[in-house]
Amino acid sequence: MEVQGVVDRISNGYAVIICEQISKEFLVSEHKLNEGDWVTMLLSNGEIKDIKKDIEETRKRRRINHKKTDKLRKRMKSNFSK
Repeated sequence: MEVQGVVDRISNGYAVIICEQISKEFLVSEHKLNEGDWVTMLLSNGEIKDIKKDIEETRKRRRINHKKTDKLRKRMKSNFSK
């Protein structure tokens, strides 16, 4: 089964990957993963058999987050200028 997940945090040398599709959290050696990275994992019997960074999905999600952050900042500025 192939699923997507996001690196939620790095803790004690391990990346904590959250996979909402199957409501599960995985701990993997951080090995070049960063907080916020999206990954595609191949699972077998609930265990990760392969994991790959999903660069396109990571970029897409970061763009969305930046847009939302900019929108919030603009709203905050307009509220303080009244």
